[in-house]
Amino acid sequence: MCSCQQQDDNHTLNKLKRMCDCRKAFRDYKANHERRIAKAFSELSVSQRDLLKALYEDGMSKQEYADAIGVSPSAISHRLETIRKKLKKF
Repeated sequence: MCSCQQQDDNHTLNKLKRMCDCRKAFRDYKANHERRIAKAFSELSVSQRDLLKALYEDGMSKQEYADAIGVSPSAISHRLETIRKKLKKF
């Protein structure tokens, strides 16, 4: 094998090692991020989690959710602001 080929092989191996390191770093970052999100959501009350699920997972509007639980839409907005402030701490 000529020295040029060996240099190319070493360069390729080094690139692959850096890619593996980047992938591992990304996996670690993602796992840490997911743990932090789970921890933040565990700090919410059941009613707060229900509100987020209804609006963002089930697609209900604030008005629909407010009607369903018998409060005003502004009460829902206030509850969402409380949730945002709570989640920002994480």
